[in-house]
Amino acid sequence: TEFTHVESDFVKLTGSAAGYLPLAPGFMWALSGRVGNIFPFGDSYIPLYKRFYLGGTTTVRGFREDEILPADDDRWPASSNLPLDQDGSGALDPRQSLGGNFFLNMRSELRIAMVGDLELSTFVDVGQLLEDVSQFEATGFAAGAGIGLRYNTPVGPFVVDLGWKVVDGRRRLPALQTLDRTNLHLSIGFF
Repeated sequence: TEFTHVESDFVKLTGSAAGYLPLAPGFMWALSGRVGNIFPFGDSYIPLYKRFYLGGTTTVRGFREDEILPADDDRWPASSNLPLDQDGSGALDPRQSLGGNFFLNMRSELRIAMVGDLELSTFVDVGQLLEDVSQFEATGFAAGAGIGLRYNTPVGPFVVDLGWKVVDGRRRLPALQTLDRTNLHLSIGFF
């Protein structure tokens, strides 16, 4: 067996901020933002498990876990509504994301107290994943919106969120009335 030596030298930086703003008794506005970039040295390979991913419970809740493709994806950029190598069948591209070297994610949530430790929430999440940060465009964002329930426990809130895919750049999304457009997320302790 012959092995190939692979260079994998890089710096990975991430940052995040979160805040909670009481609007009125029983109403809380929660905001969070995260950003990250990988800086490779030369032509270093970035392993898939070290790359950034978007979509799911902790990022953009309208999408499945790690579902969002980079906005500058070669075969299906966010600027195109169809995959560039589509076979003409009209089917959506089922590819999984291989991650990216840059991401930006912002989440906004309005929480409304109901009974005891139970809260109702509405949310909007946006994010952009890129291979190359220089390709950043305002039209490349993916967004999800939805509703949820939170039950506050000693280890953090138990959360049930139902999110809808709102936009993914110009990429075509499943029909609005189909279940493929919605995603259910369960978590504990996350915002």
